[in-house]
Amino acid sequence: MKIVIFEPEGTGHRMVLYVRHIVREVVKRGWQVKLVTTKRAILTPGFQMVADECHTGIETFIIPHIDFPVSNPNTLNLLKYQFSQFFVFANAYRKFVKSYSADFVYVPSLDYCDKIISLLGSPFGNTFFGGLLLSPKFHYKRIGLQLTASKHEKLFEKLFYRLIQIPSMKLLNVIDNTLPDIAINTQKKEGWKVKYVPDPAFIEGTITRQKARESFRLKDRQFVILMYGALSERKGVVQLIEAVNILKKYKDIVVLLAGKQDFKVKKFLSEIHYDKLKQVGRLIELSRNHWGRAKLTS
Repeated sequence: MKIVIFEPEGTGHRMVLYVRHIVREVVKRGWQVKLVTTKRAILTPGFQMVADECHTGIETFIIPHIDFPVSNPNTLNLLKYQFSQFFVFANAYRKFVKSYSADFVYVPSLDYCDKIISLLGSPFGNTFFGGLLLSPKFHYKRIGLQLTASKHEKLFEKLFYRLIQIPSMKLLNVIDNTLPDIAINTQKKEGWKVKYVPDPAFIEGTITRQKARESFRLKDRQFVILMYGALSERKGVVQLIEAVNILKKYKDIVVLLAGKQDFKVKKFLSEIHYDKLKQVGRLIELSRNHWGRAKLTS
């Protein structure tokens, strides 16, 4: 069995958790695996951890890096980004993967180009493919979540079901356990392709709970909300901090942010009234190297 993984990013959960766990299982089964990625990604510690899963390293094909429109992530810019990423994937498939005769292509974050794949078809020719989709929200109201929805959610729902109707699309993983049942009830013929997978992240600390709390001067009664990894606006960092700021009488709620912040999150947290949360110890920010090397396990 020949597996090819497409992952252009090396930060956050992408490489160190998603790709690493897939590679570990592929190697365990005695299958062959290759990785399509970028020069920037192979310089990250996460890539080295992936390579360590293979006894002789992992063979890589290098593709150009496409910058995500962090400073202005509106719908039009996101679609432009997905178009660019789609054609990079398609070119890589024609140049590297097609002659390799891969049995399956997996994309640990189909959010790179899921909507364009829905419109244009697979960038991987007739090769069977699948991936993990992290961001579908069109079903939130159906399950009782009263969140601000995009005006394009009905369109995104149609594109979601177009995606699973592609004949060579054989697996669509999601991290929302309500979505597979909704998919089966809505699209009985192809809904079976949507499968729930739990987040593989599990961090084993190098110090005790008591010492960790003491280092931040946290009392036992305080309730700590941890957000870690790549801290971007789309993950709800802003909404969480706003909620904590509003709940002024609940002084035992503390937010701990551990990881790299994107431009919008940094700008938001620099505002004066949120700086006061830091002064009173209700908002704590850490760099990813605060505790030195963390031990990541499955």
